[in-house]
Amino acid sequence: MSKEGYLPVYRAMDENIANIIVGVLDSAGIPAVVESTCTWAYDGVLGVGAGYYGDVLVPEDRAEEALDLLADYNENDENEENKGSQT
Repeated sequence: MSKEGYLPVYRAMDENIANIIVGVLDSAGIPAVVESTCTWAYDGVLGVGAGYYGDVLVPEDRAEEALDLLADYNENDENEENKGSQT
C-alpha cells in the first residue's frame, strides 16, 4: 500500500499499542495503517528501529477527525486509570 496521501496521527512505542490505536480508529470508520520503523533480523528475534515501533497513519482528509478521536480516547483512558488507582 502506498503511504501517499496519509498523515501520521500517533507514534506507537510497541506493536500492541499500534494495533489498539488502529482498532480505535477503524471502529470509528477511519481507515488506519501502521508504518513500522523496525528492521527485523534473526527471524524476528531482534528488531532495530528508531526507538519506537512506528507511526499510525490515516488519510489526510481524516487526520483532524482522527486526532480529535484519539484526544478523547486518551482523556477517557486517563480517567479510567485514575478511577482504578483511587482507594
